[in-house]
Amino acid sequence: MLTLNVEATKLLKQLKNIVGDSVVTFPKLVNRSAEIIVKDMKDGASKGVDITGQKFKSLNPITVKKKKLKGFTRPSLPLTATGQMTGSFKAGGTGAYVKKRASAKKNFAEVSAPNVKAPYSIFHNEGIDPLPKREWFGVPTISEQKSIKLFELEIDRLLRG
Repeated sequence: MLTLNVEATKLLKQLKNIVGDSVVTFPKLVNRSAEIIVKDMKDGASKGVDITGQKFKSLNPITVKKKKLKGFTRPSLPLTATGQMTGSFKAGGTGAYVKKRASAKKNFAEVSAPNVKAPYSIFHNEGIDPLPKREWFGVPTISEQKSIKLFELEIDRLLRG
C-alpha cells in the first residue's frame, strides 16, 4: 500500500505564496499558453498537419499546377501559399495571433484567425464545399500538453516557495 503524509502546517505556510503570486502568475501563464497555441498552429500548417497532428488532405493536382504557375515556393503544401491565412513561412503579423491578452482583471486571452486579411480561413478550417476540411485553427493537441506542463511547473515552483 502506498501512502503519502501531508504536513498541514507546511501547506498553510505555502498558501500565502500561492495566493500572493497567483494574481501575477496566472495571466502570465495564460498569455504564454496563447502564444504557444499560435506558434503551434503556424508550425503545424508549415508541416502540412492539422491541430490533431494528422496530415492535411492533399491538394487537387490542378490546384498544385495553378500554384506553380503563380510561383509559390511550396505549391503542393495546403494552406500556405500567401501566408496570410496561417502565417506559415512569413514573419510579422500574418496568420493567427493573440488578439487580447490576459491581465489581473481579465483571466483569459483571445487568439484570432486573420479574419480581415484572410476571411476565407473559416472555409478551409471547417471544410465548406468544395473545400476539404483542413483544421489548422484551434488548440493543437501539442499545445494542450505544453500548456499543462507550463502550469504544472509553475505550481511546483509556488509550492516550493
